[in-house]
Amino acid sequence: MEKCRLMNRRTDLSRHKTRIKGEEYLRIHGLLALASDHGLEEIHTVPIKLDPEQQLAIFSAVARGSRGSYSAHAVADPSSLSGRLLASWVQVAESRAVARALRHYCGIGATAGEDERLPGGD
Repeated sequence: MEKCRLMNRRTDLSRHKTRIKGEEYLRIHGLLALASDHGLEEIHTVPIKLDPEQQLAIFSAVARGSRGSYSAHAVADPSSLSGRLLASWVQVAESRAVARALRHYCGIGATAGEDERLPGGD
């Protein structure tokens, strides 16, 4: 996480962090709070592909605000999900795309906790 970019935040992000394998990550709720502090106006998602037979979902997300527009894509399928998330493959793909778009918007190069925790995260 780029600390210099987080110093001007108005939101206490400590409750939105998680540790995975000894590393600290900002969860999606923290990314949303940070982006809101930096002029986020909207997030728009579009399903690119939904295949119920293969449980494959691909989403695109765009975060727009005073910093501009930032887009991202994400995928979820059984090979990238843990057992408890298999039934939520559509939501996971959309959440991954949103988290990536928010990271781009906020200028954070680190992976979001939701991506890192799941196999197949970037």
